Amino acid sequence: MRIGFTPILLIGAALLLIGILATIYIQSRQGNQQAIALANRILVPILGTLGLFVNVLWMARREETQCPGPAGYTPYIGLGLALLLVLVGLLRYFFQAPPRDRRVIVQPILLALILLTIVFLIIYLGGCLTFLK
Repeated sequence: MRIGFTPILLIGAALLLIGILATIYIQSRQGNQQAIALANRILVPILGTLGLFVNVLWMARREETQCPGPAGYTPYIGLGLALLLVLVGLLRYFFQAPPRDRRVIVQPILLALILLTIVFLIIYLGGCLTFLK
């Protein structure tokens, strides 16, 4: 991987996204009503970003089948864990007695997006994303 403007921008944006999502997650876990309202308002864009990350990771898997080291298995593990987090959040939400709290589903989605961002950084820094070089 060459050091240039694009890799630095990509890594910086990913770290900024992780920081913002972690802050929203921590604040909503502590019961901050402003963070909870923010997470509820941005749920649809978060789901769109989650879908975008899944698509990028799937494209990387298709394009580069032989990635050296543990970075070759990282997309599969990350996608599996993200889907498991979202599934557990959905199950907890639907089996919760009314009135349901949306934090039960928003927090696993935030964690899944943080996880997929970390997975994206791992496979990018491992040299597995050929279309971003």
